[in-house]
Amino acid sequence: MNLTEIASASALLKKELAPLAEKLGEGAEYTFALFIRQVYVNAFIKLLLIVPGILLVIFGYKWTKGFIKENSNDDSGLALFTIGLVILGIFFILMPLAGLIQALVNPEYQAIKLILEVVKNN
Repeated sequence: MNLTEIASASALLKKELAPLAEKLGEGAEYTFALFIRQVYVNAFIKLLLIVPGILLVIFGYKWTKGFIKENSNDDSGLALFTIGLVILGIFFILMPLAGLIQALVNPEYQAIKLILEVVKNN
C-alpha cells in the first residue's frame, strides 16, 4: 500500500466513522477506542476456544496411549474415536491462533476492519 492509498483509506474511514459515531452519540475518538476494546473482547473469546482444545488433546492422548500399551486391536473403533478427539483438539487450538495474533499485534487494524463491517452492513 502506498501513501496515496493509505491517505484515501484514512479519509474514507473518517468519513464513514462520523455517522456511526453520531448514532452512538459519542465522538469518533471514543467510537474508535470502543472498537479497539471490542477487538480484545473478540480475542479473549477466541482464547476460550483453546481450553477445550487442550483438554481434548490431553484426554485423547492419554486414551490413545492406553490403547497402544494394551496392544488391543479389538477396540479399533474406539481408538479411531480418540484419535479424532486429538485431531479435534488440535483444530480447536490452532483455529483461533491467527485471530489472537492479529488482535495482539495490530488491534487498530482489526478495529478498522470491525468499523468497516458495521458501516458496510448498515
